[in-house]
Amino acid sequence: MIDTQTTMTDAEPAATATAGIRADLERIGRDLAAVMERLRAMEGEESLASQDDSPPRDLMRPGDVIHEFGIPRSTLHRLCRANPIRNADGFAFFDPVKQRYLISRSRITAFLRRSGTSWDVRPG
Repeated sequence: MIDTQTTMTDAEPAATATAGIRADLERIGRDLAAVMERLRAMEGEESLASQDDSPPRDLMRPGDVIHEFGIPRSTLHRLCRANPIRNADGFAFFDPVKQRYLISRSRITAFLRRSGTSWDVRPG
């Protein structure tokens, strides 16, 4: 709710009014960011609950995952082998044509948050 006390009147300088409006907008921005974070988390949970056999649409190449999340290459390869996409909590789709893994962004983010790793899990 916007603070109606910060509207400009003849007795109030314009700087005070703009400072109040700026504070209101910053608060609204923080609230929207929190709502977006909750929405992203819910979208990740929905993709985990999905039982569709087709690969997800948010697939990333291993190099992109290594760069974005800071996971060592050998660790990522081990995690991909242990967490195929066909498992309920899996995130790795093996591309037999290119002989490489593709990783679901939403699923690996949810996996890393659940596992409590020290890797950087940035909101997507």
